[in-house]
Amino acid sequence: MVMQEKTVATELEMVSWYLVELCLTEYSMVKFCPSQLAAAAVYTALNTLGKEVTWGPALQRHSGYTESQLKYVCNASSYASFQTSLLPSPPLSKFIN
Repeated sequence: MVMQEKTVATELEMVSWYLVELCLTEYSMVKFCPSQLAAAAVYTALNTLGKEVTWGPALQRHSGYTESQLKYVCNASSYASFQTSLLPSPPLSKFIN
């Protein structure tokens, strides 16, 4: 049981780090505080991993953000990622001499 909990915590941490790194590559995410991006990444990672997400009083107190504030950040980050994926990729010949 302890090993399973440790694996889940490691997965949560890795997915959260990945989501934060994605946000850091988007200029439109600069308007959010780093702590807000981190909390939204944990919230999104919990959803992604299929965990029961209850952003209750304890998580709200420790993060300083309500669930509605995090949902706003999550929507903004998914919109920014979607817009970036629509941009055409430059041809490889531009980078090869």
